[in-house]
Amino acid sequence: MKNPAGKLVLLAFIGAVAAHEAGAVALYWTKTPVKSGSVKTCLGFASDAMRGTGMQGIRVSSMEVAGSRGNAYVAITCVNTAPRATAVVMVAGNELGETRQLSEELQRKIAGITLIDDSQ
Repeated sequence: MKNPAGKLVLLAFIGAVAAHEAGAVALYWTKTPVKSGSVKTCLGFASDAMRGTGMQGIRVSSMEVAGSRGNAYVAITCVNTAPRATAVVMVAGNELGETRQLSEELQRKIAGITLIDDSQ
């Protein structure tokens, strides 16, 4: 991973999951290249995807977008992988089926977003 901040987000995510609830037993993650070379734009896509899929308590930082839906907690980070940035979607919850479905739903949503002007 070229982005050490991405590693920190992943470690923080795993720690948050462990501390969140003893019943959180499923972790599923996916990744997708996005239609932009910018990590900042990628995080914007992640935020849009979260809002578009009914996520609650959405929090945005320079390293991740996080929120929850149902019993699942989601963290999305973006890494600089030339020529396009890559979104990494991590979902933790009580049930593997739910975490997998939500991770793949967000992955598809992010992959489908097209930015008209990528001058950021």
